[in-house]
Amino acid sequence: MCARSASLAFLLMAAASAAGEPAPADLERELRTWLAAEHRKLADRCVQNDLAEEARSEFLEVLRADPGDAFARRMTEDAGPAWVLAWDDARHEKFRDYRELRRIHAYEASSRFLALGVAKEKKGDASGAKAAFRRALEYDPDFADAHARLGEERVEGQGWFPKAEAEKRAQGLLPFGERWLPAAEVAQKRRRWADAWEVAGPHFTVRSNHSIEAARAVLGWAEEMHAVLVRETAPVLRPPAKTKPMPVFLFATKNDYDAHVREKHPGGVAPSALGFYSNEDGAAHFWFREDGGPSPLASVVRHECCHQVLDAWIPWKEDPTRQAGFWVYEGLARWFEAVENRDGKLLAGNPRHPPFQAAKALVASGRAASLASLVRMEQPEMAPHYDTAAGATLFFMSAGDARYREKFLRYCRAVLAGEGDATPFEKAFGEVPEEFETAWREYLRTLK
Repeated sequence: MCARSASLAFLLMAAASAAGEPAPADLERELRTWLAAEHRKLADRCVQNDLAEEARSEFLEVLRADPGDAFARRMTEDAGPAWVLAWDDARHEKFRDYRELRRIHAYEASSRFLALGVAKEKKGDASGAKAAFRRALEYDPDFADAHARLGEERVEGQGWFPKAEAEKRAQGLLPFGERWLPAAEVAQKRRRWADAWEVAGPHFTVRSNHSIEAARAVLGWAEEMHAVLVRETAPVLRPPAKTKPMPVFLFATKNDYDAHVREKHPGGVAPSALGFYSNEDGAAHFWFREDGGPSPLASVVRHECCHQVLDAWIPWKEDPTRQAGFWVYEGLARWFEAVENRDGKLLAGNPRHPPFQAAKALVASGRAASLASLVRMEQPEMAPHYDTAAGATLFFMSAGDARYREKFLRYCRAVLAGEGDATPFEKAFGEVPEEFETAWREYLRTLK
């Protein structure tokens, strides 16, 4: 990528020089026109291939380049939910083709922004040049020429940093407070919780005394879940306009985790729990475990962070954990813990996810609780019924091309808000739970 980016950038700048170096304003205008046209081509292709999420993303880029494009605005505002349903191999191949076209587009866009930045530099517009180089990195975060113009160098396994910092990191040093120390020494110091690693994303901040790699992995799982949660619960559930990053704690060992629980959450967590979310401190808590099993750490992180996000999104009217309908807490978290990243495409609701298959077995054996009893249960009654809750959620989120989803999400919103009504299900669906009993059981029996 580095050699190719340099060659195209050179050709673009050489062409500009041969033509008498057009003014940056002309280059910027031409670039906006090109971006709008190319993103429009990608958007049209996505529409044709039924890639709704990708189409919306491309139309948003069209609007970024040309805010007056009425068609692009209509396509982003009136397109309906971008839920991902029936994602088969044929559609995935279309997605892979789109990703390759997007990669080619990103390479050229980065090169064009680089050329624009160089032109602005020559005119003495340092801030404008810097902004153009940053835009190049939005398209390709590893675009070496743009990093070089920004005075940044790459350190293998760590990322891009200002030159002076990169030199220290290349020597095996890491920052600790205001000092630079050997990496092994820093790692040892970070084992103390007071000096733990911290990594931040758009919606979560992960603190860990295990390793920065583990913290980044947890951050990635949480952010992926958040992206799917936003997509799959729209338009019923919406994130607040402004939110602070939510705290996530990853302890290096179970002993560290247990000590924290004894100090901060005494008596409130099962001894075997790999993680939990507490509305007392608004944080999700985990201990690091490498083995998989039926509840790998990735699934537990997504599950508990789903609780955390929904708690942040939906203000309480009354404490919802003390009212009927608690099953949706666990049902939704089980649905969103099933997020998977397939070649960059985030999917959820895979019927092969173990809790869904466990629900199928409960239905087949006649041991699943009835929906009518499930919707009346409060938290203390729910312990034996988490898998049943997962199966019922899968039905309402996915069955019949998600025909029940919006009503179900309105029901969930009422329960999660603790509205204190004895019949939120009936109000949301306009029907009693018994009307769905046969349908949801048959849906579970036919899962593959």
